[in-house]
Amino acid sequence: MKRMKQTILALLCALLFLSGCVSNRTNQAGQTGDAGQTAGQEGTSAAVQMIDYNKDLTPAARDDDYRTTYEIFVYSFCDSDGDGIGDLNGIRSKLDYISDMGFDQIWLTPVQPSDTYHKYDVDDYRAIDPAFGTMEDYEALLQECHERGIRVLMDLVLNHTSDTHAWFQAASDYLHELPPDWEPSEEYCPYFGYYNFSRTQQDGYAPLEGTNWYYEARFWSEMPDLNLGNAGQGRGRLPAGRRDLLRDRQPRGKRRVPAVALGHLQGR
Repeated sequence: MKRMKQTILALLCALLFLSGCVSNRTNQAGQTGDAGQTAGQEGTSAAVQMIDYNKDLTPAARDDDYRTTYEIFVYSFCDSDGDGIGDLNGIRSKLDYISDMGFDQIWLTPVQPSDTYHKYDVDDYRAIDPAFGTMEDYEALLQECHERGIRVLMDLVLNHTSDTHAWFQAASDYLHELPPDWEPSEEYCPYFGYYNFSRTQQDGYAPLEGTNWYYEARFWSEMPDLNLGNAGQGRGRLPAGRRDLLRDRQPRGKRRVPAVALGHLQGR
C-alpha cells in the first residue's frame, strides 16, 4: 500500500512538472510573437518615414564616368551591305537592340584604314576604312547614338602605326637614301624621330630591309612602335607633330587608348 502511494505521488509530480513546461513554452511563444509583431511594425514605420523623407528628392543625373559599355569588334558585328564584313551602318541598325539591353555606351575597335582585319595597325588616323563605310556613315552613327543617349568610345592606337603609314614610309625612304656613314638628322627628316631606329639589333627590333638599320616593333614587324619620348617632349608624351591627333575631331568620338598597349608603354 505504501509503495502504491509513492507511485501515485510520483505520477502527480511528473504531471505538475509537465504542465509547468507547457505553460512556460506558451508564454515564451506569446512573447516572441509579440516581439516579432512589434519589430515588423517598427520596420514598416521606418520604411514609410524614409519614403516620406525622400519624396521631394529628384533622381541624380547619370554620372558619365560610370556607364554600361557594349564592346563592338566592328569587322564581325553586323554587315549591312552583304559583303561579309561588319560596318558602321550595321552598327546603326542595332542601336535599338543595344539600348534595349541596357547599354548606354559603345566601344568601337579601330575604324581607321588598315590592311588587317583588326585595324590596330593604322594607315591614316583621320579617315575611315572603306570596308567599314565613310566619314558620313561615322557621323550618322554618332548622331543616332547621341539621340539615344549612347556615348561612343573608339580605340586610338597611339603606341604603333602600320609600316605603310606615311610617317614610317617617309622615315624609311630617308634611311634608304642616307649614306651608311652619315648620322640621321630630324631637321632634315622629322619622321625619323617618330619611331625608334637603331644601327644595332635589339630585343623587339626588326630589320629595315635594304639598310643597316633596325626599328622597334614589339607586336609585329608591320607594326613599328612610335617613339613617344622624342623631340624633348618628355617620356610618354606625343611629340608636337602628333599631339594634334588628340585634339582633332575627325573622326569624332571619345578616345580610348587600348589597355593591352598601355602595359607596353610603361617604363619606356
